[in-house]
Amino acid sequence: MAFAGYGVISGCGLSIETGDLGTTNTLRFGGGSALVDGTVQEIDEQTIGVSTSDPDNPRRDLLIATPAGDLSIIPGTPEAAVEEADSGKRAVRPAPPAFSEFDGTPLWEIWVGSGVATISASAFENRRFELNSVFGSISAQEATVENAPESETGVARQAEIDTVAGQKAPKDGAGTATLENYSAIDTEELNNTIQAKPGDDLHAKLSEAAGGVLRITPGTHTSGGTKLTPPSDTTIISHGALIETQADEYLLDTEGADNVVIDGGTWDGTSQTGGQAYLSVVRLGETDGSEIRNAIVQNGGYYGLNIPESNNVRAHNVISRNHYRHGVRPQNQLDGAGKGYYLTNIESYGNGQVGVNVRYEATTEATVHLSNIRTHDNGNHGLHLIEDQGTITYDISDVRSWANTGRGLFVENGTLKATSVITSGNGGDSGILADGAEVEGTGLESLNDAGNGQTYRECDRVVLTTPRAIGSESNGVELRSNVYVDVTAPQCTDNGQSAYSAGININESGTKSADFIRIDGGQLTSNWQNVRSRADSPWMTLSDVDAQGSVDVDIDISLTDETNLTVRNCRGAQA
Repeated sequence: MAFAGYGVISGCGLSIETGDLGTTNTLRFGGGSALVDGTVQEIDEQTIGVSTSDPDNPRRDLLIATPAGDLSIIPGTPEAAVEEADSGKRAVRPAPPAFSEFDGTPLWEIWVGSGVATISASAFENRRFELNSVFGSISAQEATVENAPESETGVARQAEIDTVAGQKAPKDGAGTATLENYSAIDTEELNNTIQAKPGDDLHAKLSEAAGGVLRITPGTHTSGGTKLTPPSDTTIISHGALIETQADEYLLDTEGADNVVIDGGTWDGTSQTGGQAYLSVVRLGETDGSEIRNAIVQNGGYYGLNIPESNNVRAHNVISRNHYRHGVRPQNQLDGAGKGYYLTNIESYGNGQVGVNVRYEATTEATVHLSNIRTHDNGNHGLHLIEDQGTITYDISDVRSWANTGRGLFVENGTLKATSVITSGNGGDSGILADGAEVEGTGLESLNDAGNGQTYRECDRVVLTTPRAIGSESNGVELRSNVYVDVTAPQCTDNGQSAYSAGININESGTKSADFIRIDGGQLTSNWQNVRSRADSPWMTLSDVDAQGSVDVDIDISLTDETNLTVRNCRGAQA
């Protein structure tokens, strides 16, 4: 990944030297060039040491290039691996260090297994974002603004081409946001490149670059007190640049322009007064085919990145932090709009309310794609996905949400299709809460969340495969007033600190009544109660469930005359 002036120019390969942990020569770094905080760093070939393993749990370390031109290994936190078919270095836990924990360019992830003395090359995971992935090598000689060659073959020109070429998102919103499926910028656009240096009038430069490329050079730039409004089909390249607003005004607003691309830069709303309703630092509004990538958005007076009433918009490799209200806010209040939102590789933290808040308030049928999302340390929820109107599907994967004051993931209505979501240490009433939504979830996990680990209430359909809840204050998974419930291979242990809490707690206290409940396989052990039900479902089946070792009662199911209960091959005492 790359963020605002960070990436790999050439080389930076990694191999095994001795493989021995706890020595100074575990690995060999092959040398190379990296862009770190907007500065090219040449790093010599050298050996690197990796510290000894944890005896009980694996960890993921991260090798980075630092702003000083050195190498550093940021140690990961040892924790239990998620036991899935795709385990080892591809397991969803333990997590690597968060982007906010270091200043440098990521190069390699290194998997260190539990209790091992050596590692092999199979432990490496490439995290190099190569700035020259389309046009070839960039010379490592100095490429500063002051000595930038004018010819298209010059160093700065080639670096610029390598940065932007092959990176425009397809307008149809199909596929995943990777370099391989971006279409290249055409020659005419590359030839129409305008440069803005610190002190230049960005408004005038944007007008001059209309339909082409504006390169905002490294350094501090200001908006002049009025918002920047890029014309349609304009690409803004701003790696290493700090762009600041100077008033209670948007810093940048597409304002109906289409196919605008923002690549790089730190976009700062420090001058915005906190609490100015609906103000944002960057607004991709009423636009089609626009994108922001490899950027930091920070210190907004209300929202950070706001995406209202638009179509086919992508945000990729973006940090949004320290805003008055929400960090990232895709929304729609216009019938037929809000289609094709793709958010990938997003970290949102330190915001007054929600890390990522998505809301639909108009008649639209749309799918919102969220993948590789990290939300933490926000004043309310990590993610809040809301369908007030329309028919909305939330397709989310590889989400980590931790240490938020509210819930880790909160979904209101709509359809949730979720894979590999982990919440931990959140302070709300549930790590994951789906209210009125249809849910299909695989690998949803809650660790040490306040209240319930996971709550599903007033849902027409809940299908969960391998849900996991450990150490919740109340229930591991609460299923409340859902019509259809099918849970396969749950793992709920050590949940509940008081009576009436359970590993899985099924009850009816809402407007909907259960028609079908099935729990098949899994481990529900060492909870206050392991399985508890007060639902009047006509069909309830428990099969092949390990429900032993509760504090109070292993299986406590209250039956009515209409309940057809089947308990088959379950371990645990039934009340």
